[in-house]
Amino acid sequence: MDRATLRHGVVFAGIFGFVGVSMPFWPTLLASRGLSASTIGVLLALGPWLRFGINARVGVMADTRWGARSVFMVFASLLLVGGALLLASHAAMWLLVAAALIMAIGFSPLASLADASALIHARDGYARARLWGSIAFIACSLGLGHWLESHDVDSVAMAILLATIVIVVAGLLLPNTPATSSPTGDDGPPRSPPRTPLPPLLGVCLLAGLLNSSHAVLYGFGTLHWRSLGISNGLIGLLWTVGVLAEIVIFMFADRLKHGSAARWLLWTACIGGLLRWSLLAFTTAFAWQVAAQLLHGATFACAHLGILRRLSHIVAPGNMASAVTKVSGLGGGLAMGVGSLLAGVAFEEFAGQSYLLAAAASFAACVVLWSFSRDPSAHNSESGNSQLLK
Repeated sequence: MDRATLRHGVVFAGIFGFVGVSMPFWPTLLASRGLSASTIGVLLALGPWLRFGINARVGVMADTRWGARSVFMVFASLLLVGGALLLASHAAMWLLVAAALIMAIGFSPLASLADASALIHARDGYARARLWGSIAFIACSLGLGHWLESHDVDSVAMAILLATIVIVVAGLLLPNTPATSSPTGDDGPPRSPPRTPLPPLLGVCLLAGLLNSSHAVLYGFGTLHWRSLGISNGLIGLLWTVGVLAEIVIFMFADRLKHGSAARWLLWTACIGGLLRWSLLAFTTAFAWQVAAQLLHGATFACAHLGILRRLSHIVAPGNMASAVTKVSGLGGGLAMGVGSLLAGVAFEEFAGQSYLLAAAASFAACVVLWSFSRDPSAHNSESGNSQLLK
């Protein structure tokens, strides 16, 4: 593993180690502090909506003004402040709410900035770097879960604070991508990078939004659905672990896919895998089929993530990468996921497990978008202007 891949692997491990201690146990901590389910839902929705509002502007700053590491450290520091407030919020509700808001702002662009940096500096080793994030997620979530079997839930606040410290330290390893030089060659203020043509970027944003939001039912209500099937908490934890292990396997081998059509086949795998996965969860109840559905997480998440980023690396110049990645993340992981989560809540309340058909519909729509842009001769490469969006 070369140095750039190793450094970005450490950064991804820090970011997703934080996700591993916060995502499974953050709602439990909030509930222990006296927050209602509706209030917890609002706080959980802050992340996706803030990602939509913040990320695009942050990407332009990283490309044209400060550099990726500088912007990353600003937001990582905000995350650290939020973690400190969380630890101090035991007896003050306003501190808890302030911590949630600051942490949502601080975390929103971090993964996108790391993705953009890795695409530039560790392009051939991106998947190997990213798999360390998945490994850290499993280690931290299982480790904290085991710890909480014999310790108070307030330990979650300390774990989150420690994870924010790791992110700040790891962020120092990111290269500080130079600001884009002025097109006129003078020393005047930097200008915004040129926009990529609408059709290619529109296609990537639509695909990212549909593929990401198809997971909304699972992320929000997967555990509740499995409990309704009589699956024990221990086996539910195993199901979540199987999903992350499947994505690790994809990340381990994806760097070997170097041919020009790799992005297209990764995206088709994600779309078709989604149709199969969500249909299984909607119509089957046996535990073995739930395991099979979780194994498809490697397709619906890892292949989708890698396919989107590979497509961006084909249509976006390195000097615009942070802008492009954060824009796609804001729309796909922010706006679309926020809308998907709202629809998932309504659907699950009304239809329970068959609400996964909503997820299958999103995957089918992604198939239509992918097929449409694959055939559209006007969807040109942003640099050459000669090739289709998907080769």
